[in-house]
Amino acid sequence: MVAQVGSALSQPASGDARPAGVRVERVGHEFPGSRQRNAPPVRALADVSLDVPPQTFVSIVGPSGCGKTTLLRIIDGLVMPTTGAVWIDGAPVTGPARDRAMVFQDADLLPWRTTLANVMFGLEVQGAPRAACEARAREAIARVGLDGFEHHYPGQLSGGMRQRVGLARALSTDPRLLLMDEPFGALDAQTREAMQEELLRLWEQDQKTVVFITHSIDEAVLLSDTVVVMTARPGTIREVIPIELPRPRWREEDLRGDPRFAEYRRRINALLHEPR
Repeated sequence: MVAQVGSALSQPASGDARPAGVRVERVGHEFPGSRQRNAPPVRALADVSLDVPPQTFVSIVGPSGCGKTTLLRIIDGLVMPTTGAVWIDGAPVTGPARDRAMVFQDADLLPWRTTLANVMFGLEVQGAPRAACEARAREAIARVGLDGFEHHYPGQLSGGMRQRVGLARALSTDPRLLLMDEPFGALDAQTREAMQEELLRLWEQDQKTVVFITHSIDEAVLLSDTVVVMTARPGTIREVIPIELPRPRWREEDLRGDPRFAEYRRRINALLHEPR
């Protein structure tokens, strides 16, 4: 059975970068055990099926070690599943591609490159002309609120600013699918809230398809159209929960006080603590 995720309605800003739909069908994955210890394989995922329509913001929550990051890497094409398959707009995923971009918990910036040069890096890898690289990088930097920091090095930036650079690097390539692996997990509470608000604003502008991993139930409910709850390892989908809260959400200062928000939080927390 394929878990269905509801879709948004607005049209994307760019016709050349239509948000992509994702289909995960019966995906399983095993990591080989240690040969030295003669250990058996580690089964990370089991029979995961999920449909993510275009323009949908989907968060995945689950216990530590349940395979969330492995699933995201399989969608990106960085890891091939042991069983099952992933399609993006009907095309099988056989490896990384330009229509996808990943944002990690650690921004993983090149320390010898400035903000501008770090954001240009993905475009340079794609072979874009230097003038076009710089123009698109500057536009992405402006979108994440880092005007004036183009010539700063990572060591001169705060943790939140480095995450903004990582997000700008992903956005600069205008991906059809944005994959985010706990991008705010290492930030302090105040910076994390600021980044959540920034991400909500950016998503409202072009509504790219986003698959977002988080350990925070509040973050998942705040950001998402749908929350996917996974079981403990081997991870599979326990439940898919549509989040029917009004958008735009950054203007709803009391959203966390909404009884519906509290009920979603209670429901997801209960699912995470249910025995398998």
